[in-house]
This record gives sequence, structure tokens and C-alpha cells, in this order.
Amino acid sequence: MRKINKKEELSLSEYTELLNYIEKLRKESPDSYKVFFEKYAVILYQYYNTPIPKYVWDMDNLINFLINHPHICEEYKKFIPLSVFPKEARPYLLDTFGESGVIVSNLWSNVINPEVMRELPGPRKSDIIIKYEEANPYKEQGLKFHFDRLRRYSFISRLQTYRYLTRNKASFDRFEFISPDCLGGIFTNKEKSIYYYVFLTEANEVKAKNACQLLNYTFYKRIDG
Repeated sequence: MRKINKKEELSLSEYTELLNYIEKLRKESPDSYKVFFEKYAVILYQYYNTPIPKYVWDMDNLINFLINHPHICEEYKKFIPLSVFPKEARPYLLDTFGESGVIVSNLWSNVINPEVMRELPGPRKSDIIIKYEEANPYKEQGLKFHFDRLRRYSFISRLQTYRYLTRNKASFDRFEFISPDCLGGIFTNKEKSIYYYVFLTEANEVKAKNACQLLNYTFYKRIDG
């Protein structure tokens, strides 16, 4: 952690090793992870474009859990009890929603609701494919973390970068509908905006637009697509 403490640039191998360490600590030692988060979360975000979650679970886990268990959305109308969720989810849910459980009215919106959850592309049947431009292997600061987060969404089959702009960077990061089986994404770090394709598991315009809205909300709290 010497370089992190000094806020020095990391090599690709060092950055990858750091992400693996964070993930292992997060899953295997929650108490140690809490100390790590309090000490390094701000530094990692400000200097390495890597926003780490506070708990083992986060919003991505919650959304994917509900996508994979659609009956929960139908069964509970006001509160989803904490007992419905895995044990490791409790600290995040308690901090976010309180002891009463997940407040449905706070979670559901025009984007995250049972109707949208039912109309998303189906889960992929094989490992996700991630491709980078030949001249730009995934050394870009924060991009691997961003793609690892997207990897959690089972309706994404492939991620592929196609443009890197150091001038005229995007005004804000977002997802955009391109075609029934493809979305466009923009990720910006301190140096450049990186444009990439998000290929979906099936070609369906309604489902693709729902996926686009869902990702814009969970990643950027944007109600559009």
C-alpha cells in the first residue's frame, strides 16, 4: 500500500493486484475491510478513479438479487423483510433502509419496478466477453473496476471499447440505446473519455431500453435512457 499512501501511479499489474486484494478482503474479512474503507476509500476515488463500496453488498447486489428472484417483487408491496436476503446483505440494507426492511416505495421508481424487472434481457449462458482496442489494453485508470461492476449484470454478454478521447471529453458518463441488442457506454477518468459497447444477451428493443434505463439509474442515478 506504499504507493497508495503516497498517491503514486500504479502499473497495470499493481492495480489488478489491488482490486483482487480489495475483493478478497471485502468477502473474507468484513471488519478489516471496514478499516480499509475508512482509510482508503476517498484516496482510491480521487486519485485512482475507483469508488469502492462500503459493505460486502451494494446497490448492484440488491438489484441483481431482485432480478434473479422476481417473485419477491410481486410478494412484498411495502417492505421486503431483511430475512429474505442473504446474511452478508444485512449491514448494507440496515444502513440504507433501516430495521424495517427494504422500503419498496424508496426503491421502486420509473426505472426499478416489477414491470421493468420482468422485461430485461435473459441471463447469459456463458462467461462475459471483454474486448479492448488493440492499442489500448485495459490499463486505463478505473476502467477495469467499472467493467468488473458491469460484469455483475447477467443480461450483458460482451463489453467492447472502441474510442478513447483525451480532448473534448464527454460532459457526463451515461448509457445510451443503440440497437435492440446493444447499448453504448461512456466512462471518463482524469485523462480521457472511453467509449464502449454493451452487448446484450438478446435482441429486443423494449428489453434493451429497460436495461439502459436500469443501468443509468444504478450507476448514475439518471432517470433516462
